[in-house]
Amino acid sequence: MLVEHTIVTIQPQAEAFEHATALLEKIGFRREIPQAADTVTFSRGIKKAEYAKSVDKLPQKVVLSFDRGRVSIAVSLEEARRLRSDAMLQKEMLLTLATMLGQRLSPDESLHAAQLKWEDVNLKIKARHRRRRRVGLITVLVCLCVVVAAIVTCIAALE
Repeated sequence: MLVEHTIVTIQPQAEAFEHATALLEKIGFRREIPQAADTVTFSRGIKKAEYAKSVDKLPQKVVLSFDRGRVSIAVSLEEARRLRSDAMLQKEMLLTLATMLGQRLSPDESLHAAQLKWEDVNLKIKARHRRRRRVGLITVLVCLCVVVAAIVTCIAALE
């Protein structure tokens, strides 16, 4: 899944990349080795999407390109088959991240609203992950109770 966003900024390249780096590192992204002088890449999440247990653990990548005041933002997320039911949450996360970066690099935009939206998306992701774990735990406990009941019934029938 990919979201692209372009903004115009009055910040010089070094300052724009510095602001973006501070914001992205604050939310868990790591800066990768630069490939070009006008591009910076960040990543977070685990290496293989199939092993992710939650949307925020999926492999994510942010690429920022600077060209004479125009900043191109590309935010991508590698999808996992087992988390397909969370597609709307994944889209919301990518759009919020791109918007938040755009607002951080724009001189007149408020970053506070975007940060609140990011926190809201993360709360939704954590709630969804807790719900999924809770359902799995309940399923295991019910199966365990059925097995114990079967054992008790067999022992009672033998006596």
